[in-house]
Amino acid sequence: MSDRANAKVGSLLGWICVLFFSAPLAVSQCTSADRRDTAALAGTEISRIGTAEVKSAPEWVIDSDAYRCRQPDVYWHDSNWSLDLILPSADRDSYSLRIRPAIGPEKILRLDDLYDQIASISATPNNKAIVVGFAYGSWSGLFSIASIVSLSDGTLIDQLTASSFSLSPNRRFIVYLNGDQTAYPLYDYRLYDVLRTPREDTCGFMNNDPQHKNIDEELRGIPLYPKKAGQTGCSFADQRVEGKARRPVSNYLWSADSTKLIFVDAVNQEPPAILLATMPDGPQDRPRIWIDRLRSAPIRIPDPPDPNREPLHLSWTNASDQAVSIMSPDSAPRVIQLSSFVPVP
Repeated sequence: MSDRANAKVGSLLGWICVLFFSAPLAVSQCTSADRRDTAALAGTEISRIGTAEVKSAPEWVIDSDAYRCRQPDVYWHDSNWSLDLILPSADRDSYSLRIRPAIGPEKILRLDDLYDQIASISATPNNKAIVVGFAYGSWSGLFSIASIVSLSDGTLIDQLTASSFSLSPNRRFIVYLNGDQTAYPLYDYRLYDVLRTPREDTCGFMNNDPQHKNIDEELRGIPLYPKKAGQTGCSFADQRVEGKARRPVSNYLWSADSTKLIFVDAVNQEPPAILLATMPDGPQDRPRIWIDRLRSAPIRIPDPPDPNREPLHLSWTNASDQAVSIMSPDSAPRVIQLSSFVPVP
């Protein structure tokens, strides 16, 4: 069997283990004591996104083994939709999403049993929603789930699993590093566009599935970085361009208009690269990637990294989003102009 085939079999076995060892925790009944102070425990915050009032819990609650009993309220309320999380009860061990349109009947969608906690609910520009949450497996560790939901008919459209996700401010784009930290190597960054269909958001196909009849987890998302010159897909011939495990070492910094994304990537002992991704305009367009390798002022990345924080923090230096400041624990902030980036072939 070839190295590529071995890698594929290994990744599939890894995901089987993730699913097997990440079964949802049974909930017999959550007492009021179990649910006390959940807002404080999870760092729950209420914010406004446009006209919407949003309550999210971005932090994983580890205070108790009864994860679901520690789930705070999470919702999205705007003039068109009220989207509310329904907590598990004694006779239901899965979360559900209540969908209430401004006009029309209410719908209830039962979410995937994999979810142990829910972090956020976000309405997208085209009457969809993204539900992001966490699952924890005794073997796989912590990973994230993003469910794409049709609000018009209350059905699940698509679902992604990865180590973590970053949503654009307009909730159109999801960026993630394909795989998880334990079971499946992190080889490339992907972009998921909710204006596309799941089939259009699948960047390759298995050797025996040229019609994309089976949408494979490993092939989700549009290739972002790294890529071969001219690469648009990620079939077997395109996958694992370098064969190196990657890791983001900064926050994902979006421009306010969701057209640009900046983050820093590291691989092995190589110098980190700061990456600028420009988002597609229409649903058939492709993202572009630009790079600045920080060679003029190298940044030291802790090895092994601190699991509790990102080594580097990015922020915009002005309202026009044309320069970015990079802060690290052991050096003074430095500013990089976007004009210094060069295209990745």
